[in-house]
Amino acid sequence: MRWQARTLERLRYPLLLPVVARCPGLARLYARLVAHSEFAKDPTRSGVAIRRIEAWLDLSRSRAAAIFRETLESEAFEEADFASRIRQPPTLRAEDFEVVGALPQHDVPTLYVTLHFGSPVMAFVWLRLVAGLDIHIVGRPLDDRNPMPKGRRTLGHRKVAWLEALAGSPMLGTDERATLEARRLLLEGGSLFAAGDVPGDIASRSAEISPFGEKIRVAAGIYALARSSDVKVRGIVARPLAGGRFAIDLGAALQASPLDAPPPEMVAEMARLLRRHPGRWWSFPRPHWR
Repeated sequence: MRWQARTLERLRYPLLLPVVARCPGLARLYARLVAHSEFAKDPTRSGVAIRRIEAWLDLSRSRAAAIFRETLESEAFEEADFASRIRQPPTLRAEDFEVVGALPQHDVPTLYVTLHFGSPVMAFVWLRLVAGLDIHIVGRPLDDRNPMPKGRRTLGHRKVAWLEALAGSPMLGTDERATLEARRLLLEGGSLFAAGDVPGDIASRSAEISPFGEKIRVAAGIYALARSSDVKVRGIVARPLAGGRFAIDLGAALQASPLDAPPPEMVAEMARLLRRHPGRWWSFPRPHWR
């Protein structure tokens, strides 16, 4: 089983993904193959995820294992969907999205916080192209310190370049200079988009949250930025639906926490979302949450 997984891993980015990018109808098959490979190739990682899902959501071990397979398939499907989309300019309509929650306000600078869930890229695309916000991306640089495998990192660079072209501005990093630029954009009326579930062990500033009882640490720099800029914080995720459509789930516009952490209401929103759609969240197996 493991040799099959290793073979698929070698073929995945140089051969399989380019084929799927040209033939989007193969995306679901690609996702299933990759999920099967990822589940088998690292039993330790799979075990961490299954135990966490079992404990957090109070499920049987077999159901927890099935959900973990769903998360692997979700991540691989997003990869295939993105690889197909960047082959042509985005042609999206408001009808392609089903919005849950109040629409964004253009005159209210906001930090939009997403998760490694469903299709994070499409949450930003919706905010930029459909909602029409002046919004900029904050993200961890894909440099040599990033542990991402080479093939995935190459795809990541393509994704960043596509999003930068879409936004008309470069992705903001997480160092001091980038943080100052991000603060300037907020103070001048713009909004920011960032992942809110980055593990705290890779960040200089972190915060402790307990969405399901177990304490985990997440990077907190973006929350400190929201507090120092006195802007609202709002959760957003994109969920793929049938027929190439997406659901956009928008949380409430919340006051930034004085503790430079996710507002408690946002943590509660995260817990409710993951209980409804656990198979969409890719971060269950994170080994260094503490």
